Amino acid sequence: MMTALKTDFCRAFFEHWHSLRVGDAIPTLQDFLGKPNPLLQPNVAIKDVVLPKLLRVRLFGTRLVDVVGVDLTGMNIIDFAGNEAMAGALWWYHHKVATHPVGLASVKLAATASGRTISFEDVELPLTPFPGGPLCVACCLGFVEVLDFKDPMFRFNDHLSARWIDIGWGVPELDKPPAA
Repeated sequence: MMTALKTDFCRAFFEHWHSLRVGDAIPTLQDFLGKPNPLLQPNVAIKDVVLPKLLRVRLFGTRLVDVVGVDLTGMNIIDFAGNEAMAGALWWYHHKVATHPVGLASVKLAATASGRTISFEDVELPLTPFPGGPLCVACCLGFVEVLDFKDPMFRFNDHLSARWIDIGWGVPELDKPPAA
């Protein structure tokens, strides 16, 4: 079931998420929030997946705040896409993770405030929401390079790679968003 992940953070995040499963059930948001892994938590975000195209940040780890330069809690992560194709891809991948359910491992390109391009690994996994609550996805970012906090990351530009992680229900037929 485990797929090859590039960073120790993302591997540990997947193992933590998997440890919260009861049988084959998707871990609950309540369990995920109630049993955090303190070593991972600074690199973790939780996003609500709300129709028609809102990815509202419910939780944004302190390391992520440092890297981005602002706390994105309550904001729509799609607003940080550098172009329409990336905005569509962010929505499509998150929606598939939450509704299929399936995991996603990707390497994304982002731009910093100075215009420098950086890459990072991102693992997205579904959570069972609170009763009556919106679908939600937990993610962990693993940074492959040392980042300068004086040059915050502020725009997601592209997916270098994206691959599904089968968590028990197979993977979606398409491996990338359909052409617009």
